[in-house]
Amino acid sequence: MIRIVIVLLVGTAPAFAGRHCAEVSDVVGYQQCSRYGSMWSGASLWWELGLSSTRIDIDPIERDAMGTHVISAPGSFTAMGPRIRNLYGLREHFYVGSDVMFGRVGNGPMLVSDGTARGDSPSLGQRTSGAIGSCLLLIGTRYGAGPVRFGLELAWGAHFEYLTSTAYPSTIFAGAGFALETRAEASVWLSPHWSAVGLAGVSLLDAHDASLTVGLGLHAFPFDGGK
Repeated sequence: MIRIVIVLLVGTAPAFAGRHCAEVSDVVGYQQCSRYGSMWSGASLWWELGLSSTRIDIDPIERDAMGTHVISAPGSFTAMGPRIRNLYGLREHFYVGSDVMFGRVGNGPMLVSDGTARGDSPSLGQRTSGAIGSCLLLIGTRYGAGPVRFGLELAWGAHFEYLTSTAYPSTIFAGAGFALETRAEASVWLSPHWSAVGLAGVSLLDAHDASLTVGLGLHAFPFDGGK
């Protein structure tokens, strides 16, 4: 009974490992084998971890803070931080997943107090710092050329950002909203379970918002189930 169970398990296991070989002549034992990873045999699962640089445009800030009137000019800032992606291949060229990103803002927009709220003279500008983040769902398509793969994605979800300044420590300038992005991805196999990944994205709601990510991918199945 144990031998029968083992035979059944081996016979029904997906062909995730080894090469796919076929007889090509009448000579017994003469076979032609495909390169490992050149064919796709089922669903796949992988994770990506990378360092992301995100550029975001912001509207002017104008509000009362700690008894004074604070303003800033419109502008942009850049945040750096990790991006974590959980991806699941449903078909050979189609996948879905989730994307979580957090970034630190070290050089945000300049805040200036105009002194109108308490009759003081305008103050020197104070740089802001803070953080941004997003939590997105995505769908994508990808195609391979040897060890290299290229893909396109559409991602949507929620994003947030907050800024503060040492001059106004009790005041937080925060915002949140809906995010809709399109991305282009390229990856190259480093080994059967590891790949190097590059990802470039731009917002469909504000063309000035963009991101660039480089990282590594860890794949549950060798070559994502290739054989």
